[in-house]
Amino acid sequence: MSDEQKKPVSDGKEPKNKSAKSSVNVDNALNNFSKTTVEPPKKNRSWVSFIVLPIVIALGLYCMIQLVGEINTAENAWSFKDLINNINVKYLVLALALIFIVMLLESLKYFVVTHAVTGRLKPLDSIKVAFVGKYYDAITPFSAGGQPMQIYYLHKKGHSTGTSSAIILIKYFIQMMCWVTICFLLMVINRGVLDSNFGEPLQLWGLNIPIKEFLTIAGWIGWVVNAVLPLSIIFFAIFPKFTNKVLNFFINFVINISWRAANRKERKTGESQFNRKVKLIRRKRKWIDSANSAVTDFRSSFAVMIHRPLHFITLLITCICEQLLTWAFPFFILIAFAKEATPTWELAFMIMTLNVYSAMSVTVVPTPGNSGPMEIVMGVVIAGALPKLIAAASVWVLLGWRMSTYYIYILVGMGITIFEFIRKLVRNKRQNQLLQSNESQQSQSHSDKK
Repeated sequence: MSDEQKKPVSDGKEPKNKSAKSSVNVDNALNNFSKTTVEPPKKNRSWVSFIVLPIVIALGLYCMIQLVGEINTAENAWSFKDLINNINVKYLVLALALIFIVMLLESLKYFVVTHAVTGRLKPLDSIKVAFVGKYYDAITPFSAGGQPMQIYYLHKKGHSTGTSSAIILIKYFIQMMCWVTICFLLMVINRGVLDSNFGEPLQLWGLNIPIKEFLTIAGWIGWVVNAVLPLSIIFFAIFPKFTNKVLNFFINFVINISWRAANRKERKTGESQFNRKVKLIRRKRKWIDSANSAVTDFRSSFAVMIHRPLHFITLLITCICEQLLTWAFPFFILIAFAKEATPTWELAFMIMTLNVYSAMSVTVVPTPGNSGPMEIVMGVVIAGALPKLIAAASVWVLLGWRMSTYYIYILVGMGITIFEFIRKLVRNKRQNQLLQSNESQQSQSHSDKK
């Protein structure tokens, strides 16, 4: 029986115990997700990704190597031979192990949520949906393609619309809360890292670049952009009446401006703007419905997880650990690539904070995975912050970090996509062969009867 077919208790009687009441609440919460529509990816634009993505990736790598090479000219940047001679094998093994640990933690999130929603253990599906999400996040602007493709993938694997949406949105909401909180704490607690490392403008290409001011302003703007959605949803959930009034005010303000523009055009040209005004009315309803839908999904997500406390705590810990390791990954690459780098908590904390500031500062850049600007900003930050003795390794640190946290998911995602495509072709071929065999047997049977 699918999740959409499960009916909540509605016989007018109160559940006899807390367990039954909890089950009813969870069923009601899951039913809210069944309103989500699952749409297949648009095939007519798929060729754009295959053309644009390699160009963006190549541009990012080129900018990273050229920029950091420019910075390190005076520091005699390492060649590949220098890198091999300075590798710390023990920490290199640790860094490689952490790549798989981060992947495991990402998959574990979906494993936990899937078990909380369906009561079933689906480790293989959890791994695949994790990589599908990472892949489509990496190849779409603003990481906007991950969640829709994950919902579509789970639906294609036999999950109902409600279950597919619940699994992805529960994980998304809780991860976003952890992500925004961790970034805020790192930027606030270690705010002196910019003063200690970028007190003076950076000399680059004959220009004085105020790195400290740029990271501070752009970083906090990026954090606000990322925090607007989750904080707004929480505010809507806690103060529904007040936020609905605020939302209606802003929507009416925007609609009134467009309505007046339509009236002016109608008076000026004499052409009827009736269709345009109808669209404005529909758009207003659509915006309000979208906001209410997001709030309903948020409430439903927490309604499910609150009644699964063990799952909720496990998911929370997994999200925190995965994100801390992700922000600290340049540190592990550094101590693996440079023997002179002494692993200390202070160095790790500094690199984590600079990583957050760099990521936040390029949030609004609409390239897939922020490729290009992310490499440039992080390259400048790493090269400028590291001591001169190990600054020459920064280009390799940056390359190793980006490969381990971004490009690897593109490669794995492409591998899964190719595997699924080939498997589909093989299955279709077998079905066609089976169908032809059945048809030949039927025709032979008819001929024998005659």
